[in-house]
Amino acid sequence: MGFWNRIRGVTRRRRQRKVPILGVEASGKSSLVLTLGQFISLHKMGRVSMSSSTLFGDYLSYVAAGQPLPASTRWEKFGLHLERIPEPGGGFSDVDLLLSSEDIPGVDFRILVDELRANPNFETWKSGGKSQSILQRFTELLSSCDGFLFMIDLVRDTSAEELASGSREFIWTAFADQIKPIMTGILLASKMNAEMAHKPIFFVFSKPDLHQLPPEEVKEHFERGMAIPLAQLRGELMNVHHYNVQCAGWEIDSALQGLGVDVLLSDLVHAVGAVRVS
Repeated sequence: MGFWNRIRGVTRRRRQRKVPILGVEASGKSSLVLTLGQFISLHKMGRVSMSSSTLFGDYLSYVAAGQPLPASTRWEKFGLHLERIPEPGGGFSDVDLLLSSEDIPGVDFRILVDELRANPNFETWKSGGKSQSILQRFTELLSSCDGFLFMIDLVRDTSAEELASGSREFIWTAFADQIKPIMTGILLASKMNAEMAHKPIFFVFSKPDLHQLPPEEVKEHFERGMAIPLAQLRGELMNVHHYNVQCAGWEIDSALQGLGVDVLLSDLVHAVGAVRVS
């Protein structure tokens, strides 16, 4: 086989999967993007695509200055080239995957979430408005991707005193504020586009260092409090997953072990069918 034929064969074999990252403002989307890029690069599992250099360069400039990442203001596209992923039982699986995604501005997503909470019926939304244009882009994004990842901030607008009190009210506030409208939107979008069936949905609960809840407790609240919409989603043949992930802090030299990002990455790649079968 000639050189260019081999090159074309490699190109044909490379899988491409699109999994957008969604969430309201300051939920940790950009931090997760940076953590994924740092994790695969540090552990020689892959690399950030060259087309994403500017975005990750911006992120790293804030990290180097010890400043938090600013809220996304644009629909930022990025790509990760993955060559292997960790497996829960140890070892690695080989992949040949370009994982592309979009970091959606939290303000835009907030407009969508607020509109869904007030009016879950798409057909009655006012045409020509900002929320209508965001809805259109959102549904186009969902119908063209291979899975969805939603960041959930359980401690949004929660004070240290409230967390220390032992009350779990902040969990239900987060569910009402962020998760239920998202599920409503996905269910309605599934009725508009049958291709959404069988696609995985990842709910990622961020900032466990702040809420300090065991993963088992978060899972219990999630399954019990959202039992009805979860059953609806699964009835539409959607695969629902949930994770607790601590994003990288400002110590960029950390090995990023034990934060949950390895489990998320492995399950995500398996769920979109990108692991090589020997």
